[in-house]
Amino acid sequence: MNDTLLSSSQPSAQISTNVYVHATGKHCESTCQRNILLSLGIDIEENIIFGLDASFGFAYHTVQGNSADIVLGKQAIFPMNAARLMGIDVEIHQSAGPSVLIELLKKYTAVITRVDISLLPYWGLAGKAPFGGYFINIIDYDEQSDWFEVSDSSFTDTQWIDSSELCKARSSTLSPPINPANWCCVFKSVKRQPNLHTIGPIAAKNLCREVLKPNFRNLGIPGIKKLAKSAQNWPNTKRGSVDDVDGDGNPVKSDALTRQLVYLGRQIELFGTGGGLFRLMISDFLTHIAKINNNETILKAAELFTESGILWQSVGQELLALSPLSSSETTDSTLKMLIHELAKIEAIEKSALEKLAFI
Repeated sequence: MNDTLLSSSQPSAQISTNVYVHATGKHCESTCQRNILLSLGIDIEENIIFGLDASFGFAYHTVQGNSADIVLGKQAIFPMNAARLMGIDVEIHQSAGPSVLIELLKKYTAVITRVDISLLPYWGLAGKAPFGGYFINIIDYDEQSDWFEVSDSSFTDTQWIDSSELCKARSSTLSPPINPANWCCVFKSVKRQPNLHTIGPIAAKNLCREVLKPNFRNLGIPGIKKLAKSAQNWPNTKRGSVDDVDGDGNPVKSDALTRQLVYLGRQIELFGTGGGLFRLMISDFLTHIAKINNNETILKAAELFTESGILWQSVGQELLALSPLSSSETTDSTLKMLIHELAKIEAIEKSALEKLAFI
């Protein structure tokens, strides 16, 4: 077991007796945190949590062969920045099997758990289009049936999942380097209400630094450039017939290039990994911080991210319009559209980030 505690010695109220209320949200990580914080008595908008976490950005991971490359609208997976800024005690575990979840549920209202979304039976993906950076809250366990109750941001009602199926989703190795690695955590206590006037600009500057000039070329603005360049070569690297699932979860055969483009559309619009959604969320966060601090520069950056978000959403919808029945001409024209729009998106987001550099 690997436990990490982010805490101070100040006294705080424990959360084990509070009631968890399930609610849907825009993004898995920020929804998991918002729902638990609400049970702690901290009512904070999801977009604010997302902005404080400063995980927004871009990441592009190439996959060898004709398997689909992975694109994320963020650069860090659950970085805990919001928790640090808000003074939340977090305990992290990386143990396989159900026992760690069962024991944590005896003390805490929910366990934030990282999984491969394609192996959650209620999503109906049957292991196709794997993504190991998805998060759910585990909120209950039925010993008699050996099933866990799950709070998933994308579903109106809570879901139940067999213990063995949940363990498979937690330990999946289907989407390297984005594998869940049996990661889970609990919020042990919270110290204070967030002072957004102070911590908001700090989060904005962190965002600017990490996305504009990241340490790795597959991240941030350089990552968008790399995606556009790689996409030009996809007709050569994404070839042949591959297995996929349609929008209803039914198995289908597709050519690798079409599957790559559709999968990118799913990443942008369906899986909660970013594109337009994250740009609009960060715009809302920056708008809120700009008004609190009466800062026109932050407000201008927010407006640019709104523009970028609308472009991302338009791209995502065009990609999702493809199917295994699409003609090669349609697929080729969609690929050209993607490359063209990525150049526009890169310019807009670079301008927004350069503005944030001077706040």
